[in-house]
Amino acid sequence: MKPITVDRETQINRTAILEPGDQIIVESKRNTYTSHKSGGNIVVTYQGTNVVTFNDKTIILDPNGWWTKTTKRRMNQASEEYDLGYWVYQKTGQWYVDYKGKTHRFESGVVVLDR
Repeated sequence: MKPITVDRETQINRTAILEPGDQIIVESKRNTYTSHKSGGNIVVTYQGTNVVTFNDKTIILDPNGWWTKTTKRRMNQASEEYDLGYWVYQKTGQWYVDYKGKTHRFESGVVVLDR
């Protein structure tokens, strides 16, 4: 089945229409989309890059080389919108994320957080 794309204002019951392999893509902000996949993953995509992927067990933050203010903003907006509890920021050129009282450094470009 093809993905179903809806705008942010459309009210839908996501669980009622998802079947294995289906996904819903919700337009959030400019060039940002959220995919609700039937496997339980939610993916926030900005400019074609999956910057935040999360489920019940993990949160993956991946700027994929886009070390910009807007990428950080989209990551932080996802945290606020889905109550994920992390905060991404930059200090002296290095990116960090605070989560559950700990600070994690974006060492290899990706941060994986256990929920």
